Amino acid sequence: MCDVKKILKEVWGYEQFRPLQRDVIDSVCAGSDTIALMPTGGGKSLTYQIPTLATDGICIVITPLIALMKDQVDSLRKKGILAAGIHSGMSLQKIESTLNNCLFGGYKFLYIAPERIPSDIFSLTFAEMNVSLIAVDEAHCISEWGHDFRPAYLNISKLREIKPEVPILALTASATPNVIKEITQNLKLNSPKILRMSFRRDNISYIVRQTEDKQSMLRHILQNVNGSAIVYTRTRNRCETLSEWLNQENINALPYHGGMDNFTRSQHQDSWINGKTRVIVATNAFGMGIDKPDVRIVIHYDLCESLEAYYQEAGRAGRDGKPAYAVIITSNADKTTVKRRIQNEFPDINTIKKIYDDIFVYLKIPYDEGLGLKKQFDLNNFSKRYKYFPLTVINAIKILEINGYLKLTEPLDNPTRIIFEINREELYEYNFKNTMLNRIISAILRNYPGVFTEYKAINEVQLADYLATDVKTISELLLTLSRKHIIRYIPSSHTQMLVLTEDRIPIPHLFISSQSFLIRRETSMQRALMVVEYAEQTSKCRSLILQNYFGDNSCEGCGKCDICREKRTKPVEYTDSMIVKIISESPRDIKQLVKLLKTDSDFAVERIQQLTKQGVIKQDECGIITLAKHN
Repeated sequence: MCDVKKILKEVWGYEQFRPLQRDVIDSVCAGSDTIALMPTGGGKSLTYQIPTLATDGICIVITPLIALMKDQVDSLRKKGILAAGIHSGMSLQKIESTLNNCLFGGYKFLYIAPERIPSDIFSLTFAEMNVSLIAVDEAHCISEWGHDFRPAYLNISKLREIKPEVPILALTASATPNVIKEITQNLKLNSPKILRMSFRRDNISYIVRQTEDKQSMLRHILQNVNGSAIVYTRTRNRCETLSEWLNQENINALPYHGGMDNFTRSQHQDSWINGKTRVIVATNAFGMGIDKPDVRIVIHYDLCESLEAYYQEAGRAGRDGKPAYAVIITSNADKTTVKRRIQNEFPDINTIKKIYDDIFVYLKIPYDEGLGLKKQFDLNNFSKRYKYFPLTVINAIKILEINGYLKLTEPLDNPTRIIFEINREELYEYNFKNTMLNRIISAILRNYPGVFTEYKAINEVQLADYLATDVKTISELLLTLSRKHIIRYIPSSHTQMLVLTEDRIPIPHLFISSQSFLIRRETSMQRALMVVEYAEQTSKCRSLILQNYFGDNSCEGCGKCDICREKRTKPVEYTDSMIVKIISESPRDIKQLVKLLKTDSDFAVERIQQLTKQGVIKQDECGIITLAKHN
């Protein structure tokens, strides 16, 4: 066993571990199954990377996000650590080559999506590997009670069956006690050690602003809080309209959502990260894997689908430890909007069956065919053509996946690809009047050997830097060459694959478990209404609500949220009203009452005595305090 602190210093250049990191590493190194709850930005990846480097063997990392998989692999390789990833965007030949390298090539990390586990090629190779650890990122995805249930995560327990002796580390930024229980059961963990960081973020002030003019409130907040900002909305259209309006109000903003092409999203993201753009207006497609430490404010223009999602998104503020704000802008209509959204997002069983049939029509697959096919699936195009809400389609597909019919992969960023249509001799005969065409052909020939014989992935950003121009110009030049039939040009795309796990069957033969539908709809409604309750309540510290929700039984208020600030400004009135409220719900003795008030005990006793003198409350011979009855 190597010195883990020495690895931390030599590989990552850090002198000390962050809170909880060392505890998790020690548990993993001792061979214990471990569940680690570490807030976003808490350094989860080091808790499996360092133990793996300290032992023989390879670590299998299960992650739901291909983009994060690629980032982690690239980061490890830059440090000279052999790491690889396999996902649905790779050819079978490349997957086989990668697995063989992991089996024989001294690789230390293999990142996979959970959908990969049932395949014969992976399971057979995994059985032969010298595996030191299985790390499950975003482990809450395995729970139907979690906010992001992903049925493919249920495959992970098969790894435990193949190698029962290998410890499992389950990592998540947010999990309630119910979710932790399901993680333990579904991963088949053996008496796991549960380690958690406090969910308290002392530098973040949680604020809720009630208004019927959300735009004006948004402008007011951004004009009064300096620094980088994220504004989260629920719809792509609102991302566009809000960012355009903010620019009209002289607040520098850009939109970000999944409907944009890859390069536009990347440019907007980079502009914001580099400080050229102050505000990014985004759907929840934005944020995962982005580590910008100096975000001063995160604003939710629309309510999140759960407190888990809210905590993660709000937690992108103030990662540098400096004061930051997490603000929800809410209106009287939000509760109705939330209920209607859940109803729209969760179709009834007949609609699910109709979506199933429309998918096969869209993909042009006849009855009794389709088993094993993998088809590119444009969710937005399908939804528009058949007049569905995209989230309705997503939820229908998830329910169809639970019932074993099909599954949708995570969106893949496919790079631009080109191949020359003419040979080298024919190319030399061209003399373009447009010098940029000559320059880009020269740049392609220098940087992409073999482009005459096979498609090559082209990095348009690198080409733009090489030719001292912008990405838009590069795309236009490639399109021009394509129109002249000099190259075949496949632009970059952001696509998903639909994997068919059964042949197409007639609707009357399609069986959808009512439980799979009802559980998802009910739990989603419960989680959404908890966010409404969080925003509407006016009595309890907002930080405490979040902490308690995740099983952190702290009782000390943050002193920073809008509720705590209100308490400080009106301590007597607030404490008196809370005493009356608590007693009206249930009689208490003085110790219980003081504890529930969560304020200075001497002050609480003073207010109880004063209310007794005023005849508002009374105490019987057993010390039980009740409301006084007035004639």
